Amino acid sequence: MSYLPEISAGTQALLRSGYGILMLCTILWTLFPGRWFFHGARWGGYGDDREFSINLLQNPFSRLLLTGLWTAAAVGLITGTQTVLCALINLAVCWFYFVRCRWNSLLRGMGAPGFFCYWLGAVTLFLELGRYMDPSGRILAVVVLVAQVDFALIQLCAGSYKSVCGYSANEGMQLGLANPFWGHHWRFYKKMKPSHPLFVFLNQVSYRVQIVAALLMLFPATRLIGALAIAASFLFVMTQIRLGFLLPKVMVSSLLFVQAGSAADKFLGGLFSAPLSIQQTSWILPTWASVLIAGFLTAYLMLLPLAKACQWYNLLKGQSFPAPIQSFLEKWANAFGIIIWRVFSVDVINFFVQIYSGDQEYTTLGKARWSNRFRYIMVAESIALTSIFTTLKYHPADSEFFTDKLLRYARTVPCGRGQTVRFAYHELDYSGERFEFVHTVDYIVDPKSGTVEVVNLREHLEGPSASPVRPGARPGSYLPALPQTV
Repeated sequence: MSYLPEISAGTQALLRSGYGILMLCTILWTLFPGRWFFHGARWGGYGDDREFSINLLQNPFSRLLLTGLWTAAAVGLITGTQTVLCALINLAVCWFYFVRCRWNSLLRGMGAPGFFCYWLGAVTLFLELGRYMDPSGRILAVVVLVAQVDFALIQLCAGSYKSVCGYSANEGMQLGLANPFWGHHWRFYKKMKPSHPLFVFLNQVSYRVQIVAALLMLFPATRLIGALAIAASFLFVMTQIRLGFLLPKVMVSSLLFVQAGSAADKFLGGLFSAPLSIQQTSWILPTWASVLIAGFLTAYLMLLPLAKACQWYNLLKGQSFPAPIQSFLEKWANAFGIIIWRVFSVDVINFFVQIYSGDQEYTTLGKARWSNRFRYIMVAESIALTSIFTTLKYHPADSEFFTDKLLRYARTVPCGRGQTVRFAYHELDYSGERFEFVHTVDYIVDPKSGTVEVVNLREHLEGPSASPVRPGARPGSYLPALPQTV
């Protein structure tokens, strides 16, 4: 048994082609809603056009150009044509949309689905670069190890966060399943008792599987078992929760743990075939470039646990690392999209919002309708609206921040002259025998004049008791607004 992870050319090609197919599906899926996702505010989109990069790259012409390049790159990854170049183009577009624009667009980098477009894109680039342009093999050896550890830590942090934010107290899965923002079958689950044994089982299993599987993935003898456990659990989640192409991308990532020459590798080779890369150049990386790239990947691996530790210390202790270290680690993490996955925590799944243009409901959660260009079958819309309204929790002292976001979104909703856009905020009450959708507040927005009227209909429900989230110091940081005492 080899203690250093290796991936065969066939399994790598299968991973690359699978990722390419999923990216092509993502591009096609966002073709119509992309008029909002990938445009700045002056073009009727979500981007903050006070940012130079938004004005430069999130306009109709740039979007057309980027979409064309992005589509060609995805096709190249599928067919195995010029894969290093295609992977580089794909990664550049994914980084801009899903990492660079995470804090200056209502899309919020498309949350976890967008993050995984970028993350798996980066892995694919370094795998192809190492396989076909580095005969020394040092890049390929390092990138497989880095990808496996990074993937395991992502799952470990996600499971650990669930355990401290309510799942261990059985506050979590039932809210996602019964919430129209997220659940495929919310009408069915809404009729069930919130304390039903099924919900208790799913809450306890969801975070335990992630933690145990992540630990298994860190040891050579059990890494494939851990990866298969994650793939199987995400396959189940895919049947219940609307998370776009995130879930199949996570499942494709499990191929990273198939050791070259193993029985699983031979099985996949006999079952599937993917085109190997067709490189139309004989250009090879010089030794210094190979060493530089391998050194960068090694540095990323060494800094990864420190960046995660900083984020957890900020979140749970409410205190900062020494200022220079804190600043460096925050900038490093934001540059590479390193986050604590807070997917499906109580803070983001205990409410949903309906939108009305005049007297007509504009939202069609989970349903395709041409009048809104299919935007509400996209989980990205749930992420965008959630990020707007969690601003009230994470940055309650900055009312202008919330108002600016709400106005920017309202201006993407068509309405007649003199009409307003109404955001009806509903909270999930799960304290009784059944789930209740409690309409607590209306936010009435006049997109023309830029005014927002708040109409309180009833008292807010008591917030989630198990959540460790405090008002934040600033976007992109896990530091609280006020330092906490130990």
